[in-house]
Amino acid sequence: MDQGDFSASNFLGLAQIRLKHGDTAEALQLLRRMQLVADPPFDSLMPAAALLRRFEHPSDAAEFLKARVAAVPWDANARAQLRQGLSALATDSNAPYRVRLEAAKTGAGGGAGELALLARGHITAAEANHPYYYEARLAAALATPDARTRVRLLMDAVAIRPDEHAPMLPLFRAAYEAGQFEVAHQAIWHGAASTDIAVARQMASVRERFDEELGGEAELREAKKGQSAAMQQQLDREIADLDQRAKRRAQNAVRRPEVTAGLEQGRVVRPRIEK
Repeated sequence: MDQGDFSASNFLGLAQIRLKHGDTAEALQLLRRMQLVADPPFDSLMPAAALLRRFEHPSDAAEFLKARVAAVPWDANARAQLRQGLSALATDSNAPYRVRLEAAKTGAGGGAGELALLARGHITAAEANHPYYYEARLAAALATPDARTRVRLLMDAVAIRPDEHAPMLPLFRAAYEAGQFEVAHQAIWHGAASTDIAVARQMASVRERFDEELGGEAELREAKKGQSAAMQQQLDREIADLDQRAKRRAQNAVRRPEVTAGLEQGRVVRPRIEK
């Protein structure tokens, strides 16, 4: 290759040497580079997958098989090998569970428990209700029309993996739909975020319920990005209205009576400002 020979055979030969020495990362780098420079394109994907399978790296081989199927969808051999490889991954107890999960999500059969549910799809709330079934709960929540059930599934998923942000946005949306605004508020604080205008308005509404108008304004400003001039003007008006309501709330806070044991007030009590 130093003389400019970027044929697939050179890349495959070098990758084989790296695999023999246990340097999988370097071998993968060579095989990925091969896809960028080898001609004709896509023809070297199957040999790359075969090489990786020969050295017992099925999850890495699946990467190249997926690329082949995406590039040449009429290649029945590639599709069959991909299905076979993913099914083997899903049932391989020595493979990392994360890898087995990804294989199961593609529909690869043969796994058990949560893996079997993910491979089948259309998971019900009852089926997902098992210890540590995090991914199954997320999948069931997507398929469940009832907002309260979605909240329960997603709250259980958060309890299993409290540091994960993936459930937070769907949890916010489900909680908002169910009218569980305390849960929706907590979802925002734990990372729920969206630039979708409808969701941003909902988040601003929830923040206002908890006297966090500045946070609500920030949600709307973030949603402005990339919008048409007309929509940006509309959101600017909504931000101004929210700011005005925040100021009115602050004014009313110093006008209302203080609740004390006595009748005397330490300040002048004034009527509430409505508008």
